[in-house]
Amino acid sequence: MDCPDRERAQWWGDVVNELGEAFYALDEKAHLLTRKGIHELMGWQRADSTIFAPVPAGNYKDELPMQMLASVSHYGFWTYYMGTGDQQTIADVLPRVKKYIHVWKTDAQGLVIPRSDGWTWGDWGENKDMTLLFNLWYAIALKGYEEMNQLAGEAEEAAWARTTADKLRKEFHRTFWNGKYYVSPGYQGKPDDRAQALAVVSGVLPKELYPVIRPFFSTWYHASPYMEKYVLEALCTMGYYQDALNRMKLRYSAMIESPLTTLWEGWGIGSEGFGGGTYNHAWSGGPLTILSQYIAGIETLEPAFRTFRVAPHPAHLNFIRTQVPLSGGRRIVFEMDKSAHGGTMYLRVPEGTSAQVVLPAEFQRWSVNGELKNERQLTLAAGEWHFEMSEK
Repeated sequence: MDCPDRERAQWWGDVVNELGEAFYALDEKAHLLTRKGIHELMGWQRADSTIFAPVPAGNYKDELPMQMLASVSHYGFWTYYMGTGDQQTIADVLPRVKKYIHVWKTDAQGLVIPRSDGWTWGDWGENKDMTLLFNLWYAIALKGYEEMNQLAGEAEEAAWARTTADKLRKEFHRTFWNGKYYVSPGYQGKPDDRAQALAVVSGVLPKELYPVIRPFFSTWYHASPYMEKYVLEALCTMGYYQDALNRMKLRYSAMIESPLTTLWEGWGIGSEGFGGGTYNHAWSGGPLTILSQYIAGIETLEPAFRTFRVAPHPAHLNFIRTQVPLSGGRRIVFEMDKSAHGGTMYLRVPEGTSAQVVLPAEFQRWSVNGELKNERQLTLAAGEWHFEMSEK
């Protein structure tokens, strides 16, 4: 579940990125590896309720607190469930997740009390505002915990998670916002782009401040490829899709231009990289998820893509073609061809699924399978759908 040349093990920060990528790139057998990893991670939970990875325990035994929060978060176990519909796995591990979530404590104001156990690692590189990162990963973990408890019918725990997260988000913004970005008292480094990104995707940053934080992401570049995924997602969450593509092209240019066909652990390889500078590291594949989920706009709404959204945001791109593999050999197929004054789209909705299509805002007129439509949002059953679009 990681790079083949150094880390043949379940480093769970990496797994979280990779399990999301798998839904857009690999067939259903790949998700069995994620399921195996979930059961092993929680199966090796210690007597003090902490978890650690990689497991099974061998030559490594330290907890990476932020990676462990990511694993049980909205981006970890919950993303696996939404892609697969595997409710049994969530039910199996939820009692252990409960123990781990409650290892973490908050102060009287609702902010996280940082834990120093294990390897306190926030990302490769410098300028990591660890106080911010601890709080934000906990908020994202609480979101996943709330979702899992709602699924399991555990209303009391779901309510606790929601209340705790709401209090944390409110206090976080009040305490750490300096009018332009978030920074913790005593932090001496340069502003942390990772933390600003997590503040957006966790719902901490109020929407009215999106225009204020927007220039930050074209100014500061500290995240490694691991955390860059969340920076790009933050830009898309705020609706700045062109900004996301611009930053993606800038950050990944060396990898794309390299004769190597792999993505690297850091922005360079060898001595110019992080953690040994491996040249084949799947945690760097965040743009695969971003391009599929936000630019092509294909996202599961009901577990196992039973209902999925197609809301393309092509920005400067004139052509998009992608496929999303589902169980039983089925595939979502989407293609978009955009010209200066119009465009076409093709969508194949597999059997057993339905699609909620949101047509691009730049077009004013459209037809679907030859029939003129007035509504911009459509619900489409299984079948093949052809769209003709124009500005007028």
